[in-house]
Amino acid sequence: MSVGLRTKLDRALRARNVQAFLRVIREGESSQDDSAYRMVFGGGFIESMAYHPSKPITGQLGGKAITSSAAGAYQFLSSTWDECAAELGLTDFGHDAQDLAAVYLIHRRGAFDDVIQGRIELAIKKCNRE
Repeated sequence: MSVGLRTKLDRALRARNVQAFLRVIREGESSQDDSAYRMVFGGGFIESMAYHPSKPITGQLGGKAITSSAAGAYQFLSSTWDECAAELGLTDFGHDAQDLAAVYLIHRRGAFDDVIQGRIELAIKKCNRE
């Protein structure tokens, strides 16, 4: 990743619309409090924020058994987290790293400018498969 893009994403984390969009995602994926960053699929919690747990968990979703490695405030799959960590040079699974990775994925989906400009419905449409 270019230094310019990393700087752009870091700056974006301070923008009101970006913070609001991240809150919307967290509400749908986990919760609004700090425990969201430690949540794993199925509602459990990880102890260490040093790394993504990368542990598949089988749980029920809509009455159907589903296995997922999703973890964190934005419920990153381990494969997605590995991509983000490599691209962004992330060295832990802490709050700041998860927020930056979420903004990176928003950017990758082509919704970054929509979020910044407050075009939330369009941004959601672009990000809904993430």
